[in-house]
Amino acid sequence: MDNLVKYYDHNEFSFISMEKLEELEDEYYIEYSTFEDCYINKDTSDYGYCDNDLLTNDTIENGDYIYCEDTEDYQLEENTVHLEDTDETVSIDYDYQRCDECGLIFSRDYDMHHRDDDCYCDDCWEDMEPVIYEYHKYYDGYYPRSLARESPLFMGFELEVDNVRGDCESLASSVLDGDMDDTLHCEEDCTVAFEFISQPCTLEYHKNQHYNDWFFSELDGKCESHDAGTCGLHVHVNKSFFDDRGYDRLKTILFFFKDELFQFSRRQRWDCGYSDFGERIHKNSVTMHKAKNTKHYGHSTWFNENNSSTYEFRLFRGTLKYETFMASLELVHNICMIAMSNTDIITWDLLLDGDYCREYSNSREIYCDSELNLGELEKKENELMQAIKKGLEENAFINLNYVCVGEIVGDKIVFYCLDNKNGELYKRRRDCIDLSEFETFEEYGYYYLCNRKELSNLLGGEF
Repeated sequence: MDNLVKYYDHNEFSFISMEKLEELEDEYYIEYSTFEDCYINKDTSDYGYCDNDLLTNDTIENGDYIYCEDTEDYQLEENTVHLEDTDETVSIDYDYQRCDECGLIFSRDYDMHHRDDDCYCDDCWEDMEPVIYEYHKYYDGYYPRSLARESPLFMGFELEVDNVRGDCESLASSVLDGDMDDTLHCEEDCTVAFEFISQPCTLEYHKNQHYNDWFFSELDGKCESHDAGTCGLHVHVNKSFFDDRGYDRLKTILFFFKDELFQFSRRQRWDCGYSDFGERIHKNSVTMHKAKNTKHYGHSTWFNENNSSTYEFRLFRGTLKYETFMASLELVHNICMIAMSNTDIITWDLLLDGDYCREYSNSREIYCDSELNLGELEKKENELMQAIKKGLEENAFINLNYVCVGEIVGDKIVFYCLDNKNGELYKRRRDCIDLSEFETFEEYGYYYLCNRKELSNLLGGEF
């Protein structure tokens, strides 16, 4: 037996002499396996490799070895994993992904879903992802969408629906099934059944979605929006689109055409709980100074500035009519674009450009002959602010029994009274006036006393 070696031929083991093996090596391709401690005839037998060592077919079949696609050899089953997406087996060292819900393993190319640092496969994501999210619990984020060479003005809408005929989630699901671009999602809203919320899109991108084919057509007859009397159509625009001048012009356009916007909105009351228009302002009384500094924040206002990155047009009543919906988007788009333009003379007709806007305005018999001369108002605004600033810088005032000085801080005028404490003069804040409400110093009880320099000389020092 000392001269005999273990030999694997035609998938069977035997023992042969070294002399015989050397003769066979002249005719066959024979290789020694350290793992098997035998010589394997590779021309007549089935075999494989494990970590560069040769395995017989007998060992593969009886030793729980599995072929791995990544290493291109055999590994012990306990050192392998099965990929669900490709139906392949790979080694445990493969860069795979594991679903945190079901524990199944997927290849690195599989598109996992993520939430709170956990990964989910399609099946688990479908089971756990709500059709209608809780209010403000949408996790996937917002991503601006545009077509090529469009403006950086993005609009996202919230369309509320109510009086759903049937199950809310079924209705939401039937609509979202037609959303090929994942433009919409749904959220709960305690004031209505739920609302559809879009990604921020340019006007052309919204038009290119053909909402009438799968959105409004699916909602038809299954819920209400305008007719419910509880729903709104809110349009968000990105604040980053506007510079300071554009913002001033935007607010002035809104206030000048407030009556027309109210008619366009289809709201029934000026003091609607979720879209308060505030008091009517006669067009002759609108100034850029008042418009830009009038800020009533929050969900109760027709124009909400309280969001961190968007201005929210809350004026529109909800609608399930595609033409009315698009007319509303067009109007918001036109107002914003003109605010950022150099156009000085603004008319209602100028705001109605588009495929739906003018026709809708005419159908509601909304007409306005007045012109807004923004160029003239900007000039008056600059003159007024210079006059206020100069008056505060140069003059001291008397208010009741207090000597006062003032300065502009943000959108307010802050007055300080002069006090003497232990022989030292210091300023103590006394009052502030909202610039949007300012008319004259006298209206608020501040009367000219003397020139600041005269007062400084009289008191023996600067203050």
